[in-house]
Amino acid sequence: MTEREFESISRQLGRLEDKIDNLERKMGQDTQLLSEKLELYRQTGEAQIQSIRAEVEAFQEANKQQLNVSLGVLVTAAITIVASVVIGMQ
Repeated sequence: MTEREFESISRQLGRLEDKIDNLERKMGQDTQLLSEKLELYRQTGEAQIQSIRAEVEAFQEANKQQLNVSLGVLVTAAITIVASVVIGMQ
């Protein structure tokens, strides 16, 4: 192998090493970006879950209050019916 061929091969190896370094750097950047996106998706998902839980709790509380009102109406109606029957019997 001549010195010229050796230098040509050395330059090619140098270029390949530069390409490898650039690819490794890019891969590191891509990995970091993917990690950041994954963390953002996780945080967004958790926020959505908390929002849904809050809505469910609000609906449960509203249903409980509505049930209490309905129960109060039924008790009042039952008392009224019993009172009417008692008055009617006299």
